[in-house]
Amino acid sequence: MKEEIKLLTSKLRLKSDNSFNIKIYQLDLWHYKLRSLTSVDDKIQKIINLHKEKIDQEASYLRPIKVDEINYYSYLYKEKEKDSFWVEFLPKELKENLDFKIDRMSFVLFAHVNNNVFAIIGGGGTRVVKPYLNDRFGIELFERLTEKNSEEIISITYRGISGTLNQSNLIYKEGQRLSDTLEFDSIPTNIVLSLTDYIKDSFFDFIDFEDRNIKLEISSSFFIKQRISFYELHNLFFRIDEILKNRNRLYLTSFVQVTDKKFEDDEYPKLLMKELRDVMVYEFGSDRKRVKKFDIDFVHPSKIKDYYESDKYVIKWKGDHKGIEVNDRSKIFKKGLKYIYDDLGEQVSQGDFNNSMWKLLVLCYKSGKVIKAPFFKYITCELEFNKQPVFQIDGNWYKVKSDFKDRVNELCKGYLEEYCLEDELLEETWGKDVSEGSYNLQYSNRPNYWVLDKCLGDNIELCDIMIETEEKIYLVHVKSGFDAKMRDLSNQIIISAKRLKNSLDSGDFNFINQVIDSYNKKEETKPEIESKLEFFAKFREKKIIYVLAFKSTWKSGEKVKDNIDKANSNIAKYSLIQCVKEMKSSSFQISITEIDNGF
Repeated sequence: MKEEIKLLTSKLRLKSDNSFNIKIYQLDLWHYKLRSLTSVDDKIQKIINLHKEKIDQEASYLRPIKVDEINYYSYLYKEKEKDSFWVEFLPKELKENLDFKIDRMSFVLFAHVNNNVFAIIGGGGTRVVKPYLNDRFGIELFERLTEKNSEEIISITYRGISGTLNQSNLIYKEGQRLSDTLEFDSIPTNIVLSLTDYIKDSFFDFIDFEDRNIKLEISSSFFIKQRISFYELHNLFFRIDEILKNRNRLYLTSFVQVTDKKFEDDEYPKLLMKELRDVMVYEFGSDRKRVKKFDIDFVHPSKIKDYYESDKYVIKWKGDHKGIEVNDRSKIFKKGLKYIYDDLGEQVSQGDFNNSMWKLLVLCYKSGKVIKAPFFKYITCELEFNKQPVFQIDGNWYKVKSDFKDRVNELCKGYLEEYCLEDELLEETWGKDVSEGSYNLQYSNRPNYWVLDKCLGDNIELCDIMIETEEKIYLVHVKSGFDAKMRDLSNQIIISAKRLKNSLDSGDFNFINQVIDSYNKKEETKPEIESKLEFFAKFREKKIIYVLAFKSTWKSGEKVKDNIDKANSNIAKYSLIQCVKEMKSSSFQISITEIDNGF
């Protein structure tokens, strides 16, 4: 077989005399821009044509060549990348009317094998295929290769399920096993590990590894860190196709991203749309009958930090120039539903509501920059489908493994006990009809208490309540409800901690200075901060502790800490877990307290 392939590649002048480091990607052929096309050839042509429309220069395209049942498509183009360094060196008179732009070659090789299309990329070729890539291909392929996750790990990058804000990169000492490092409540996005003899011999026996220790990097691509020939790449395409077709997956996380388009693009979004219409009618219509609360968090699906730091938000229809402006991000969700309600009314059909929701956008503005996403993609929620939980998080849909609930309950309970705030600092009862702002203000004018709720620096809230003791400063963040809003609370703490650390490390107190100015302008907050220098000094001299403070809305009077299995919101639980994990690796301590709700 090996000789036959070599002969064929030689005849077609496809045999190469060199070897290279090659990353392999996989295309998502069911991307919304491609799904209306029936043939793979048409889908590849569409990708190429869409890219050609975006570039100025003429591109080169080689019609498919078939080699051993693999159709190869070559796409090549040049682009102006940057000015030569001579532009900075030469005087104006010596470079006038001369083009010093450096050309960069960009290339994509598509390989169509059965029902899969793989790609290798050179130069800036990523821009051709990026919208259509399976961004977890390398990891999903590895899940079909590993048996016990016993591989020696070099490094791993996690994205916390409570947001890309919590991404962390960890490097391990020699001998650490992948199975010992996996976090059930986080999603690995990049892993570098040593390729085991089992994987080499069982799946990649046609590659000459010699006796070297070979590294494998898995992310959106599958990258064996060894130079390979075109012949080996050709066989690798075949083997990967077989593995995807015949091998079961050993999942690396309890969260499993849904890729079945029937559910990802149809069943689950329809379920979400029904919930959203019901909430809209309940909030603004005459029918106020709704048995179950819709537990959500509202945050940009990828630009979380930018979302929190934005100056203003605009809700509008796709294609419209104007919409409605919102300055308080906590009101965007209801304002968006009201925007649809005012346009369509209470009797709108589910189909018409869905069509409108698909077109509704939220734009976030900060210092002239704008980020945007569809309104419904901002929603983080947990729904029930066929009596099983499904989650929309960061615009993607996830299911969980069967042991998830027990594991998250156990870890959350442990954290609530281990990081419980020992000092009684928030003894005021938080009653049923008391708002968050009103509760915070109960601590105004107390000695060594400062209510900094909505006192922003760089559009970031340092805390809701600051409390000073002889040795410590407590930065308390407060939220009502042990539900999806815990994700918002977790993100607020993490953003505040990172911003405060930057201020302390750099000596630039502009952030805290803005918080003080905002505080002193409020009539209801006392006492006034008279000396900024003395206030700054507190953060240098005393231990800083962040406090995650929440009240449950349970009418039983039971504490969440003692009854974690009765808490329905998995989003609340893993948001708390992620917050503690993130803060454990920060410069500040974290404590947790549950506020008495009066029941």
